Amino acid sequence: MHENENIAGRLGRRQRISGRFSAWGLSLLPLLLLGLSSCAAPVAGKVEPIRAAESPAKPNLDRAGFVAWARIINTGETAFRKAEVRLALPRSGVGQEIGEILYPSGAPDRVVTDRFGNRIAFWGVRGLAPRASFGRCYATDVGLYPREYKLAARDSVKTLPDDERALYLADGEWYRMSDPRIAEFLRQIAPSGDDIAKAKAISKFVSDRIKYVRDSRWDAAPAVMERGTGSCSEYSFSFIALARSAGIPARYSGGYRVRSPGNLYLDTIAHRWPEVWLEDIGWVALDPTADRGKKEPLTHFGRLPGNLVQAYTGDVSELIGNDYRGSGWAEKGEKFADENRGFFVRNADAAILSDGLLQLLKSIEAGTFDADSAKSLTKDVPFAFPALEPMLFSGNDAAASRAVELCEEYSEPSLIRLLENFVEHGPAGPARIAAAGVIARMNLKKK
Repeated sequence: MHENENIAGRLGRRQRISGRFSAWGLSLLPLLLLGLSSCAAPVAGKVEPIRAAESPAKPNLDRAGFVAWARIINTGETAFRKAEVRLALPRSGVGQEIGEILYPSGAPDRVVTDRFGNRIAFWGVRGLAPRASFGRCYATDVGLYPREYKLAARDSVKTLPDDERALYLADGEWYRMSDPRIAEFLRQIAPSGDDIAKAKAISKFVSDRIKYVRDSRWDAAPAVMERGTGSCSEYSFSFIALARSAGIPARYSGGYRVRSPGNLYLDTIAHRWPEVWLEDIGWVALDPTADRGKKEPLTHFGRLPGNLVQAYTGDVSELIGNDYRGSGWAEKGEKFADENRGFFVRNADAAILSDGLLQLLKSIEAGTFDADSAKSLTKDVPFAFPALEPMLFSGNDAAASRAVELCEEYSEPSLIRLLENFVEHGPAGPARIAAAGVIARMNLKKK
């Protein structure tokens, strides 16, 4: 059930926000009241309540506000007739507690569940001009903690239905289990014992054989293992191909990963990891990518760190393909680039982030966003960090210039990728020139 709410309604309901948010909340209140007095209260979009799972007393990542953006950019020479962005929506489960999903950039046109049970939000646009872009987001509270599975605990009730077993033993374009190289790799591994022992042997083989390399491409498992290099996705494809060939159901999960202990972090890299079905135990996550080069192997078999937002689980989706966070879509033959980014703001509340983003986006859309308002709207408030993405690509030079300034002020290395993408695909103007200089200075600081 979706419910439309305006800003005032949500602020009234949010009296439970803890004291640590009060300073940001008070600094944002005059802005919100100003916005409400100057126009009719805007609708923030649909709010989808999600029942939270039980969480331990001490999560690895303290409660944080999280905003995920997906953006499509027309890199062709003609306007798109139709384009979309799609985002996989996370749910509470092992290792994560997810709050209600808020849509500060506007409610999705629809939310559809794929054949693996993942919920995908869709937003569409028509007539997207060359070099123009279209982005949409969701915001939510996250609590993250280590994913630990009790491998010694047995429960005879935990059996995999026949249709699911067939689904997760099937071949696919990323696995190519009929390739003779897969049989040869299994011969080298010679997995024996129960499924736990076999899965561990396969995971160790994958970790030992593949050297981690991110090269912006995905290849099928036989080619990856033959050349000996690959990304986290290719580690996952390789494990799944070998596990399924050995008769063990396997699938992948993926989402966003926090790689910094700071209060602000932008994830542009993401992460994918495999899961294996162990009879009488259930689905167990593992991470052969993280186990590479370890003196003690298999430290990530049934044990993952508490820095992951899992957005998707299953296999290749009929809705977002082989992606696991979301993607852009345009009609066949159209040229486009798409980006997906996850913004983490520690000790911030998603309602504050969402309300601030909503007001900023309304200001840009109304054409009232100038250099003065750019500074006042983004001074000492938490939503300024996830607002960097829409400000850069807004087509408003005051907004883009202020976002470039903030990137340098925050001095968070993860923002370099965002600026690089803006320089490559963003609207022409002084802000793009300034961004190139900021990138150079931030790279010098990293050395």
